[in-house]
Amino acid sequence: LARLSPPWQGGAARIEVLSAESCAWLAEQGRNSADAVLLDPMFEEPRPAAAGFDLLRALACSKPLDDELLDQALRVAARRVVLKLPRGLEPPQVRKWQQIRGRELTYFTISTCR
Repeated sequence: LARLSPPWQGGAARIEVLSAESCAWLAEQGRNSADAVLLDPMFEEPRPAAAGFDLLRALACSKPLDDELLDQALRVAARRVVLKLPRGLEPPQVRKWQQIRGRELTYFTISTCR
């Protein structure tokens, strides 16, 4: 992130990268303590990716998304939860998701504004 060029530097400077087990980390956070929570699980079937992505795959958790993780994300997010999935997969039926479709990916969002 530090090596990004303008105009991306400003936004990248506000991102904190952490290494933790996601559900346990979220459980330690306060209710509504983040504007948004992005869930970007590893795909069951790896897809072609940019150079260096194999390193991320090796370090990432391959555990599938479950209800406990989603519940924690919904508790922590003050505004929304965003879930990135490969096109054709459906999100867990917890609430009504809004969809933003791309060619390869679909982003699902749940507004948590109370």
